[in-house]
Amino acid sequence: QQLPLVTVGHGAYKAYDFDVPQPAALSENVVEGLLRIKVCFSRVAVADDLDTPEISHSVELGEAAVRSVNAGCDLLLTGFREKSAEECLAGLRKGIESGKILPHRVEQALARLRRAKNGISSPDGKISAAAFSKVARKFEEFSKEILAPERQIA
Repeated sequence: QQLPLVTVGHGAYKAYDFDVPQPAALSENVVEGLLRIKVCFSRVAVADDLDTPEISHSVELGEAAVRSVNAGCDLLLTGFREKSAEECLAGLRKGIESGKILPHRVEQALARLRRAKNGISSPDGKISAAAFSKVARKFEEFSKEILAPERQIA
């Protein structure tokens, strides 16, 4: 039995990208070659946050999204910047319209995402307003801690 999804990070592997190692989430050799073919992983591959210095120092966010989808990732995570998702979507639209992203690749990703969604059962109860508020407060506290200026990488 396979995990329902796996996150593909930013490590660069010279053993797979011989000439110019690149972040794994952008590498067809890593995602398609290693993960899909060698390891036989057929579920959802999630590209870790594409809006990071490891990626942005060499490629724009929209292009990173295109390369990640072409590498074999099915779902893309973006950063905390307000424009991150917009830049990814614009890049994906441009990639599809220009033919840089092939239709079969989009169909593969959608099929994997549908299978994953169908494998998730609905909650069997309701969440009380008090429980929801408690989780929301904890998330807000966590977000403030993570986004605190002293924790930001310069």
